[in-house]
Amino acid sequence: FQGGSIAQGSELQIEVAEFLWKNVE
Repeated sequence: FQGGSIAQGSELQIEVAEFLWKNVE
């Protein structure tokens, strides 16, 4: 199911982005 894979990838990117933002602060 491609849609599911893309959704999981997007969620993972968001988690990584939030993690990086915490490091920036």
